[in-house]
Amino acid sequence: MRAAFGVACIAWAGIAWTGVAMADPAAEAGDPERGYRLSTPCASCHDGDGRTRYGLYPRIAGQHYAYLLSALREFRTKERHQAFAFQMWDPVRDLSDQDLRDLAAYYARLPW
Repeated sequence: MRAAFGVACIAWAGIAWTGVAMADPAAEAGDPERGYRLSTPCASCHDGDGRTRYGLYPRIAGQHYAYLLSALREFRTKERHQAFAFQMWDPVRDLSDQDLRDLAAYYARLPW
């Protein structure tokens, strides 16, 4: 009983911390190769390698997958409102959940 409770607490903490349900990792998996193909519009601000040379835009190369996926989802629903967040609203508006997973997988695998 104690072990089950501990596992449940760890699972809950992981979901709360990342904001991404982790029940089925395969369902959350992204294809980094497809993400690379989808990333062309991202390069104008984040550069081709996600290590933007512009101080205005965040460096996204090497970020954690769960963080990137959560951020992309929040941009798509316009839940993110920090400075210049509105610039992400249109580019991600029509992307599917799989598109977002693929982009997150691509940028997460790049070196910081």
